[in-house]
This record gives sequence, structure tokens and C-alpha cells, in this order.
Amino acid sequence: HRDLHSFPTRRSSDLYTFLQAHEFAQAEAAAHSSLDASPNDCSMRTLLGLALRGEGKSVPAYEAFRAASKLCPQSLPALEGAAEIAYGQHMPEAEVILRQILSLNPQEPVTHAMLGALEAKAGNCEAAVEDYASAGDLIQRNPSALREYAGCLTALERSSEAVAAASRDRKSTRLNSSHANISYA
Repeated sequence: HRDLHSFPTRRSSDLYTFLQAHEFAQAEAAAHSSLDASPNDCSMRTLLGLALRGEGKSVPAYEAFRAASKLCPQSLPALEGAAEIAYGQHMPEAEVILRQILSLNPQEPVTHAMLGALEAKAGNCEAAVEDYASAGDLIQRNPSALREYAGCLTALERSSEAVAAASRDRKSTRLNSSHANISYA
């Protein structure tokens, strides 16, 4: 399967130009045109997902990313695009997609942070603590994640670690007046 940057056609070049210029409707049209000629091109489906997401069309973007990841199950850009939308929209598929990403890239901190949040919300504190710890410094900038991490540590009777996490939460809240979203961008 081709890399996202290996499209030789003028249409593909135009598509990248449109995406970089945030001209998402034109990028969508260029992607559809390319897909008419090559409907099984997972890279082009991923680029279509990016264009649709840029237009604020979450459901069609998700569908494009999922179609790309079905054609190319090891495509991290397609999986990450689908995961970000599924996570942000609270879709039940989010966890499965995140686990697919970790099977390909076990050290990916954003994926661990997203899984930690899902597991904490589901009350699976042991798994949440493990994933939040694997997210490393990423959660240090996210007060909500730090609070969930501290809450799970408390539930697991790991008080000293919970106090340390809560302390980082207070510091993070002072540094970031608005809480950071977890995303691949």
C-alpha cells in the first residue's frame, strides 16, 4: 500500500495543496475524483477523511477513515482519524480502534491517554492507571485526565501517587485556564 505522500498525479498534488490551504471542500472534491478512478485506494480515502473532518462533517469523515482502515488495516493515519472522531463523539467503537492502534504502535501516548479516559469512565481503574501512566507527560497538560488518574489511584488505594497526581492537576489548571483536548493533531 502506498504512503500518503507518494501520489504521482496532479490531482493528488492539488489535493495536498487544498488541504494545506484549509480549502476542504476542494480537497473533498479532488479526493472523490481520485476515488472514482481508484476506489480501493486507502491513502486517498484517508485524505478524504481529512477533508471531510476539516469541513466539520464528522460522520462522513469517520466513515472514510474506517473504509480506509478496512482496506489497509495497518494504516495508522486512517486508524488515528477514525479513533479521534469515535473518541470525541463517544462512539462505542472507540476502544476497539484505539486497541488496533496500540497493536501497531504500543508506545503511542495519545492512544494510551484516550484509552485511560475511556477506562476511567467505565470504572476500570486498574487499566486506566496503566494507560494513563503509559501516556507519560501528555496527561500533565490535561487537568481532566489528571483528575481521572488521581481518582483511579485513590480508588486503588494508592494514596501517595494520587496526591502527586492531584498536585500536578492544580499546577496544570493554573497553567492552562482551559482544559486541553486529547487528540492526534
